[in-house]
Amino acid sequence: MEITRTCTKCNEEKPLTEFFNKNTIKGPIKKASICKICSRLYAIDFNKTEKGKEQKKRAQDKYKKNNPDKDSKYQKLNEVKIKLNKIKYYNDNKDGLFLKYRDRAKDNIKELSDTYIRQRIRLNAKKVFNIVINVKDIPQELIELKRIHLKTYRLCQQLQN
Repeated sequence: MEITRTCTKCNEEKPLTEFFNKNTIKGPIKKASICKICSRLYAIDFNKTEKGKEQKKRAQDKYKKNNPDKDSKYQKLNEVKIKLNKIKYYNDNKDGLFLKYRDRAKDNIKELSDTYIRQRIRLNAKKVFNIVINVKDIPQELIELKRIHLKTYRLCQQLQN
């Protein structure tokens, strides 16, 4: 007979193999009170929250700090392989990628996202004043003013029609 335990989250009785081991330094191995499936679902939901994203970013930053040459070593050794894989992926998924980027661009235009407005300001500066501006150098106040300007323009267009 197999030993079972009831998950405190889903209230299902499952064998002990369906529960993760707890991290203990001393003593016997203990099992978690939540089954593996519920634990994974919780982790997925947690990683979508701001706290989860911050925790993941901190862990990534810590890893990069402790292993500064790992990424660059791999990339230097496999530069050609990485480029070929990117080209192959692009060629295999060209239609899907095009639709994805087109939909994202439409959403940016419709919602007047910061990215879209920055691009508009940059293109207008180049076209009108023949100045090249880095999008990162555009202040947020200017973006907000341009957003108000575009909203006003769109309302005027609607009223004319």
